[in-house]
Amino acid sequence: MIGDGSYHTHPAALNRIIDLARGKYIANMDGDDLCSPTRLEKQLELFKRDESIDVVGTGLIYLGESDIPLGYTIPPVSHSEICKEPHRTFRIAHGSIMAKRSWHINNKYDESAVKAEDFNLWLRSYEHSKFANVPEPLYYYRCETSSTFKKRFRCRLTCTKFLFSHYYHKGYLLKAMYYASLQIIKFIIGNFICLFLSKRKYIERRYTPISSEDKIRYADELDKIKKYVS
Repeated sequence: MIGDGSYHTHPAALNRIIDLARGKYIANMDGDDLCSPTRLEKQLELFKRDESIDVVGTGLIYLGESDIPLGYTIPPVSHSEICKEPHRTFRIAHGSIMAKRSWHINNKYDESAVKAEDFNLWLRSYEHSKFANVPEPLYYYRCETSSTFKKRFRCRLTCTKFLFSHYYHKGYLLKAMYYASLQIIKFIIGNFICLFLSKRKYIERRYTPISSEDKIRYADELDKIKKYVS
């Protein structure tokens, strides 16, 4: 645990960790999430198989109330598939990543991109980096408390600003305007679903529903993880 008693935004705290780290790799983990005991081992295996990789993520297991497994994602493996729609999304879960420290030193977080520091990082770095995923759900993501109106608004506003700036400075004014407008539309649709349907419906679009057998298996693994960390 590292702290100096002062307040830091999330991207500023992440940059401080990069500066203080001394190992070859830096593994992310959000404070309210959990991960499979094999997650780091499998990410390291991927780095060893392909030394050109800079960042490795994993699939997610979405947890609902009382940590009930709801669904999972199996992410694409290749860099080209992960970055297929850079104006819209990058199919790599920031909380699950392990990255080379040398890469992180050259690709720090934009401390002004609060609530969207991950998308900002991917957009700035994907053209000169190599991303990969372990195609297994190894990261337990607690989603019920993760999506408030304030968070969605701030995230979408930040994304709109730097998407416009990114493509505008590349000389693509029409693309900049189009992609920025898509962010606004995405925000409106997302909030319509949350307000008039349910927040669960908004989240359900992201994952594949889990089978009864897998629900039991993941619940058992969760119990073991909690006993270990308690």
